[in-house]
Amino acid sequence: MRPNIPEELYKQIDEKIYLDLEVHILNKRFIKAEKEGNSGFATYIENLIIQTTNKRKEVNDLLKNEGVKILDPVADDDFVEYKFYQKKLGGIAEGSMRYWKPAMKLNLKNRMSVYWK
Repeated sequence: MRPNIPEELYKQIDEKIYLDLEVHILNKRFIKAEKEGNSGFATYIENLIIQTTNKRKEVNDLLKNEGVKILDPVADDDFVEYKFYQKKLGGIAEGSMRYWKPAMKLNLKNRMSVYWK
């Protein structure tokens, strides 16, 4: 379902979803690097976590100023759906973004490949 909100907000909602997933993946890799005793790699990942978290905070602030709230994802076998709403002067615009899981994994792999060069 696609409510009548600007395209820029859709891009920011999409960016926030992917940044949340990136932070989650980086945290898992950080814990794994610490367990293995690889302190240099752990420091590198910690810096990436800080940078990604700062980007996420900027996007969150922008969405908050626009009155957008993203709800927790609902997953089934093949898809993940993120519902969101925007408070407007005349009421609330509700919508959802639905992602195919293999496509999300590929997008995350492409986005995070910049970190592992």
